[in-house]
This record gives sequence, structure tokens and C-alpha cells, in this order.
Amino acid sequence: MVAAASDGAVQGNLLLLGLPAADAERLAAHAHRVRLDRMATLMTPGSPINSVYFPESGALSEFVLMADGSAVEVGFIGREGMAGWPALFGSRVSGLWVVCQTGGVFLQFATTDLAAEVDRNPELHRRLHCHAAAVIGQRAISAACDRHHDVVARAARHLLAARDLGLDDELVVTHEFLALRLGVQRPTVTVALAELERLGAITHGRGHVTVADRACLERIACECYWTTRREIGRHLDWLPAPLGAWFSDANGVT
Repeated sequence: MVAAASDGAVQGNLLLLGLPAADAERLAAHAHRVRLDRMATLMTPGSPINSVYFPESGALSEFVLMADGSAVEVGFIGREGMAGWPALFGSRVSGLWVVCQTGGVFLQFATTDLAAEVDRNPELHRRLHCHAAAVIGQRAISAACDRHHDVVARAARHLLAARDLGLDDELVVTHEFLALRLGVQRPTVTVALAELERLGAITHGRGHVTVADRACLERIACECYWTTRREIGRHLDWLPAPLGAWFSDANGVT
């Protein structure tokens, strides 16, 4: 983790976008803008949540670790969210393994500093409650998706989400990480990526995937890609119209 240049603003994350100037200025005084490398670990199960993180670029993954050492992803966080939010609702330790999946720039706050701002700032308090509700909704959708949809459709959904967060068709995605995201074995990921490539949606090589035809990938993805996008958007009611419309699009047209 290294410090990144800061312009003093806290506008790069959608949870903080458009806060009143005085509130944003107070937040900026507590923020540390840091650059995280891929695979950096931010939290482990049982560790105290001393800091929380708001992605401005890059993405974080949250995993549940099982007793046998295996893991499954339960959360994927980009600039629409934050890591460590349970600490603001009374949790003192993390229940999850939180890893930087895509390197980028993140706003880091000491948990105590942000909690004090939440207490004094009704709008920030409201937004973080909305975010908590969105996370719960997303996890419910993912649970249903894992039960009812095939691995090719789910892989397409996750690749689309990664592309949306990174705003780049070139994705740094290993088979191992995608297996954790989908809750399957690596050979199953190999088969799923090969099928997506056969259909013309992607090309892939060692450690990377390229979105070759987004429209094709959207047709293959299960309904949960759109449902999750809308779930996020309905809790971001402060966004300006163009951004809000993108999240709330009900017809699957981008």
C-alpha cells in the first residue's frame, strides 16, 4: 500500500459523490488516498476493522473462508461501495477476507474518524444505511443465482460486472480468482471461458480476459447481472441523472 497524490476531494466514490461542500471538506480532512496493488489483503476474519476503504478506481473482493481453507466470494466492491461498513454499525472485527482484486486508488479512513463523521452528518448516515441495504440485496441475488443459473451465464455476469467497475475491456482475471468468485473448481472455469470464447463474447489467455463483444456477453449473462445493477442503483438516489439512469435501466440496454 502506498500513498497516492491527493487533490483533497472525496468525489471519486459514488457513495460520497455530491455531498454538501462543508461535509465533503470535513471528510477530505480525514481521508488518505492510497494506491493498492492487486492481491493486497485489507482484512482477515477475526481482525479488527481499524480502517475502511472507498474505491475510486480498482475493485475489492470479499470472501468467506471455510474450515478446510477453501473460500468463496460473497462481495465485489467498486466505486459504488465500500469495504468495512459493518464497523460503522457496531461490528468490531471482520468476518471476511477482503482482498484487492484490481489495483487502483482508494480512500482510506480510520474507522473512528468516519464513525464520528457519520454521527454528525445525517446525509452520510443515510447513504451508508442505503449501502448496507444494497449489500444485503446483492447477496440475496447472488445466493439465488448460484442455485439456479449455469456456470457459463454466471461467468458472463461476473465478467460484465468486472468490466463495468474497471471501465476497460482488458480484465486482469486469473482462473483461480474466477473460481473463487463462482464457487467452482478451476477446471470448470476453464470450460466456461472456452465456451464464452467459442461464442465470440471474449478472448482469454493466462491471467487476463478481453471482452470482445459486450452485447454478446450481455445476451449470455443471466438475469442477475441486470437485477444486481438495478439493486445498486435504487439505493443511490442522490446520483445525477445520467449515472442514475445507467444503474436503473430495466431493459438491459446500455
